[in-house]
Amino acid sequence: MSVEAVFFKCPRTLKTLISRVSSKYRSTSRYFELKLTMKGLTEGLSEISSELALRAVQILSGIHMRVKDRFLWLFLIEVPESVSMKHISKILSNLDSVLEVKWTEVDKPNFLNSFFPVHLYGDRAVIFTSSMFHAMIKEVSELITEAGEEILFYRKGATVASTLYERLLRFMGSVDEKLSFIEDLLKALGWAVVEFLRASASGRVSSIRVYESLESSSQVNVKCHFLRGFLTEILRRVYNDFFIELEECKCKSMGHPYCEFRIK
Repeated sequence: MSVEAVFFKCPRTLKTLISRVSSKYRSTSRYFELKLTMKGLTEGLSEISSELALRAVQILSGIHMRVKDRFLWLFLIEVPESVSMKHISKILSNLDSVLEVKWTEVDKPNFLNSFFPVHLYGDRAVIFTSSMFHAMIKEVSELITEAGEEILFYRKGATVASTLYERLLRFMGSVDEKLSFIEDLLKALGWAVVEFLRASASGRVSSIRVYESLESSSQVNVKCHFLRGFLTEILRRVYNDFFIELEECKCKSMGHPYCEFRIK
């Protein structure tokens, strides 16, 4: 399983939903069903999306099917009033990968009803901004002791990692595949950019460097207990070694350029 397969719909869905909220009351766009007959399934898609993006045309959804030796793509697109659909059709028709272009104008869809609620791995997903997340951390920090805060967030991070492992990672193959997936996953979710570092090419992970951690902030003077719990549990499961412990030796909240965890 690749992270691209897991997140093929999710990031586009979330991005589209947020875009629809921000433009709900905008009346300067038109909507079209765009049908393309193409030589291959993915051949030319990058070029097509680039041509549309140059003209501020948004692809809102897309489905495809195969008919004999040809492939049909049906897109729902949002086109600015200033852009001619005839002009777009002519540009796409001139692409080598496109055999035929057809389009029909449609009424503006109700995207909020169509996309709500958003799901990830079969579970309902919600979106928090970093300011919302840090506000919650700050509130909890003011209500409990520093030791209690560390235990609470550490355990919650470990619980999330355990659930993730059971639902996804345990079905994967090698250690490298699992760790690579975690790196991609945390980046796709917007949590952090993570690097698993080894002392030697064939050895175990010896430290983890984390950039742009959601948990760290100059506004909240706390260490990354949640992420430490998450990464500790991931390594324990991946290596089947439940004696693994991580310590945070650097943290962006404490003025370092990045966060870093080392195996004790």
